[in-house]
Amino acid sequence: MDKKISSLLPSIGETLVYPENDALELDEEWSYVQKKKNKRWGWFAESRVTKQIVAYFIGDRSQVVKKLRMSLAKACKAG
Repeated sequence: MDKKISSLLPSIGETLVYPENDALELDEEWSYVQKKKNKRWGWFAESRVTKQIVAYFIGDRSQVVKKLRMSLAKACKAG
């Protein structure tokens, strides 16, 4: 994405809605890139109430927990 365009977009903290009694739902999916041994995992944290994606990580499954936790922490600080 062009840096000029991305600088015009609001931050995640400005767009997230925090309803009462909300919970996050974690979804996982995987696919491969060109060869079946090149698996890539995607994890997404989504609000049950608003259906907003709060955090995500796409990459190697061995790093999912650490990276998704960092992404969630960053999203919470932005809000």
